Amino acid sequence: MIFSTPIFLFLFLPLVLTLYFILTKNYRNLFLLVSSLLFYAWGEGIFLLLMLLSITMNYLFALAIERYRPRGKDKLFLWIAVASNLSLLGFFKYGNFVVENINLLLFSSPLSPFTSYFSPFTSSIILPLGISFFTFQALSYVIDVYNKKVAANRRFSDIALYISFFPQLIAGPIVRYRDIQEYLRKRVVTAPLFFEGASRFVVGLSKKIIIGDQLSILANTAFTYSPNEIPFPFSWIFIVIWAVHIYFDFSGYSDMAIGLGKMFGFTFPENFNYPYISKSIQEFWRRWHISLSTWLRDYLYFPLGGSKKGISRTYLNLFIVFVLCGLWHGAAWNFIIFGIFQGAIMVVERMGLEKFLNRIWAPLAHLYFFFVIIVTFTLFALPDMQTIVIYLSTLFVPSQATELPPTLLTLFTPLRMVILSIGLLFSMPVAPWAKKQLLNRGTSQKSIYIITGLITLILFIVSVMLIAQNSYSPFLYFRF
Repeated sequence: MIFSTPIFLFLFLPLVLTLYFILTKNYRNLFLLVSSLLFYAWGEGIFLLLMLLSITMNYLFALAIERYRPRGKDKLFLWIAVASNLSLLGFFKYGNFVVENINLLLFSSPLSPFTSYFSPFTSSIILPLGISFFTFQALSYVIDVYNKKVAANRRFSDIALYISFFPQLIAGPIVRYRDIQEYLRKRVVTAPLFFEGASRFVVGLSKKIIIGDQLSILANTAFTYSPNEIPFPFSWIFIVIWAVHIYFDFSGYSDMAIGLGKMFGFTFPENFNYPYISKSIQEFWRRWHISLSTWLRDYLYFPLGGSKKGISRTYLNLFIVFVLCGLWHGAAWNFIIFGIFQGAIMVVERMGLEKFLNRIWAPLAHLYFFFVIIVTFTLFALPDMQTIVIYLSTLFVPSQATELPPTLLTLFTPLRMVILSIGLLFSMPVAPWAKKQLLNRGTSQKSIYIITGLITLILFIVSVMLIAQNSYSPFLYFRF
């Protein structure tokens, strides 16, 4: 079930909210758990059993770690937990990729019968939605129990709700158990908190529908053509459009998830902090998909030794983390190369480039960041390495094309250019600045609530009108 569909907006969410507030507090967690399982089963069917398996085994692993700690066997159960989680993730997310590459390597060898025997089996593996996200959430809980940062929860329904809670189940943010354990026990939904959550949800919905989806129509159509069919300036324009699209699509989902959490009394961590104002790739990862970058820092970079084992080991650790970050995003060579590229840039910046960027004229640092991120998003936007190489070449060597193909030209409307301009503007911290200006001019909090309410209502109406007109458009990060 997708947040931006009529069945969610006008059936599932109103029904769940109504019943949630009718029920007494003793039954609300159980109701949210059942609702979350139904939410996942609606689109994923049999894969609900896979998520229940993940929940059950991590619930038991955490209890075993705590129970056998005095006997010194807690580390054994930790490794079993990590291996079990990564095995599930590896099979469903990377099984096809591994065998496809084995096929490629052994195609002409005497071992080709091996690949022809196994390919039909592995090529049928379907990727369950959200498996990367709920696996990382479950792992963080078990590891935190091992590190004594949280106590193992003996109430199965609490752990099940933590892992399966529908607002952040499919595409994050990646929530840690210690961030919400108090809300699982006790939470209060006040009118201001509910209003804040509803407003945040509508902002996320409008980011997705009004900006993200409208720009995706243009960018995705452009990428169906050969890069050589796109005139030189438009090669840059389309990849910028795609960069704006991915930001509003993914941050829109995060806003909706955070807003829904507040409507039920939960506070989730922020996942974006205006990443496009960055002056370096290190700063970018402190602002983009924050819940993933901090997860990788705390559960991979630090255990590898972080920066405490010498400068060479620090660089190696950074590189390993970002190669695995690329692999986390998808089972394809473009994602692996994305990770290698990001890891190399991070190492170079750590060597001293970031300090230099912080000292030079800010527009030049932003220009450097813009160039690197455009190359990065080319790896995300296009389907195969051959097309990526050709597209990257057209960014620097003009193609022979002199005008846009007719279909693209019809999509390149003034309205979409206005939407692109709005997207570029609001990818900057304009909204916080505007609110600050209102407060500085003596605008009362009540007036700000009224203004916010009117803007929220207008955005919701426009979003619903576009949903009614347009076809189904899933969130981009669902495929990761």
